Amino acid sequence: MTGGGEQVAAVFSLLLLPLALTDPRKSHWDKITPKKESINLYSRVIGLVTFTVIRIQVAILYFNSTTAKLQEDEWLDGTAVYYYLQEPMLGLNPWLMKIFEPILASWLIIFPTWGTLVVQTILVIGLFAPKKNRKYILFLAIFMHEIFGLILGLISFSTIMFSVLILYLRPYDHEFNFSFKKPKEWKEAELKEVV
Repeated sequence: MTGGGEQVAAVFSLLLLPLALTDPRKSHWDKITPKKESINLYSRVIGLVTFTVIRIQVAILYFNSTTAKLQEDEWLDGTAVYYYLQEPMLGLNPWLMKIFEPILASWLIIFPTWGTLVVQTILVIGLFAPKKNRKYILFLAIFMHEIFGLILGLISFSTIMFSVLILYLRPYDHEFNFSFKKPKEWKEAELKEVV
């Protein structure tokens, strides 16, 4: 799984290159000002095509993952998560095993197994979801990948997928609004305090 995360990071880093090379800002944290909005048509087309290709690629990634799982008996009968969590190299550590053992030994194991398949199917359908509904799919997907990160120790994989999901499900025309001060504002605030 971790090797898969690194492959995903490599592919999406490559897919982001056209977007990064045609962005006229000095830093991705800069806002697009009215002057900068007069970006040439080629840059806009490249940006739109890049985001579209990225979104299609993520949908294909989850479609491929879901269909591959559906061809295995363990996923269909709901026991795949049981086997993954028992695996010595990938599974639960002894401390977590004591906590989750009652669930692993019961019929409840079908919920995380089939739940994974359901969330991945929703992610495939997310390609066609309206913008207003994508944030719910994003939260659901991030929750799933954070569980993988925390329980199985796949922190780098979860971080990579978190980034890919933001590119996939967050509308590209919505700006991130952070309340952090910029370095220039810090200097001005320090000067006012001194005076």
